[in-house]
Amino acid sequence: MVTKILEVLDGRRPLGHLTTLVAESVYQATVTRLRTTPPVGIRYQLTSLRSCQPAAGVVEACGLVETAHHGVRARRAHALACRFEIRDGRWCCVYFRILR
Repeated sequence: MVTKILEVLDGRRPLGHLTTLVAESVYQATVTRLRTTPPVGIRYQLTSLRSCQPAAGVVEACGLVETAHHGVRARRAHALACRFEIRDGRWCCVYFRILR
């Protein structure tokens, strides 16, 4: 699910793929981000992910995301924080942030 969200942010996947995977707040934040920062020439790659289950039906995760710009060899690392909950019998991302 994290990879799918990252693929939407860098333009490899259409935004509509997130409608059943994320909460409305995460979806709207993604729409706003794409509107203010179009995915031109940047690629996100998940390099690590650690998770814990603080309660039944809840998973919190943190990880490392590398960004690369088209034509540039240098990469930058960013922290990732997200939370998933079971809603209506399926997993849903209720919090997703790339920390810069």
